[in-house]
Amino acid sequence: MMVPEVGRPWRRLSLRGIVVYLSVAAFGAMAFALRCRGHEKVYIVEIHHVPLPLPIVVQPPQRAASGVRGCAPSADRVGIPDEALFSLGAPSPRPLGFVAAAADACVLARSDGTTVEVSVDDGRSFHVTLDAPGDVGALVATSDGAIAVLRGEDLLGVALEDGTAVWRRLVAPRGRLVASGRWLVYAASGLLALSDDRGATWSYQELPVGAADGSLRVQIDDDGVLRLACGGELHVGDLDGRGWKKLWTSTELVGSWGFGEGGWLYAYVGEDDERMRLVAVSPQGRASTLAGPSTPDVAVWPFQVAGNGHAAVANVADRMARLDHGKIVDWSCWGEGCSDEPAEQSPWPQNSLRGVDSRGLPLVERRNHGGHLVRLAPAGARALF
Repeated sequence: MMVPEVGRPWRRLSLRGIVVYLSVAAFGAMAFALRCRGHEKVYIVEIHHVPLPLPIVVQPPQRAASGVRGCAPSADRVGIPDEALFSLGAPSPRPLGFVAAAADACVLARSDGTTVEVSVDDGRSFHVTLDAPGDVGALVATSDGAIAVLRGEDLLGVALEDGTAVWRRLVAPRGRLVASGRWLVYAASGLLALSDDRGATWSYQELPVGAADGSLRVQIDDDGVLRLACGGELHVGDLDGRGWKKLWTSTELVGSWGFGEGGWLYAYVGEDDERMRLVAVSPQGRASTLAGPSTPDVAVWPFQVAGNGHAAVANVADRMARLDHGKIVDWSCWGEGCSDEPAEQSPWPQNSLRGVDSRGLPLVERRNHGGHLVRLAPAGARALF
């Protein structure tokens, strides 16, 4: 797979040069295997599973951020009112494939699966970055505002504060990339890889579930406690890799889940995707029901949870519930069906929950606005361009 070239072009290798190159690659792979066994940190560039190893490729800033890095005084002042989109006649972008938001910085990112756009100024402006061959497989943000993208099968790109993009190969192809706090987490081939320096070095331990899927969520506490939710199970371990303990297993289908403050896990569970209830799982693994089951009369709408380790929000039928320490703190309704009627009688929902920002506000894709990213601010919904 080709990646963006910076500096001198690739040199042609003679047959003898290729043999020497492959020998060095084989030695590096063996060294990685020996060092990985002890959970030591290793540089990802030592890991090669392609005929010609890919060196670190650094792209200089593709475009300076058009706004001043930092948070706006108020989320109500960013973007335009949601209802103004119709009067402006703004063309609808492609549907949002991925949305990422930093937990402790006003940095947002979005992607349609091909192009990645990042905002470092709280959504006031976006610029294209992390452009490379390969479809986007994941888009995540560390808490301090670094944006990471997985392209193709194993190509990791990280956008730094100055706009520089760094590309590296990951330990194995077709894995799952998530983030928690300052950590990037990659699960593949039975391994869980963790990096707190934006992919420069990684530590490795065994994955407690058979294989990671799209339900993978990870929460890493400041004291090194590591919580992993995947495949209907919640496990707890630590960064030192001393082993895992299973805390909770759902006996029902998990529709969506996410971590909130204090290690709490919130999930929609049910017999099937048409009848689910919201539960909270404590840091010790005790589950309690927060909201009763819902049965839509007309159509199946999504049951969604989004969390960033600090804030968590649940959404069903456009009813957004803010969650904290195992309780529903408050809720608000943002759709056409917002009335005194029960949620079960609402029309198809208007909002698809895509994440929460550093203020804990919901980020949604609105059904009637194509691929526009909308933030549900205190004074009303605001479309971000």
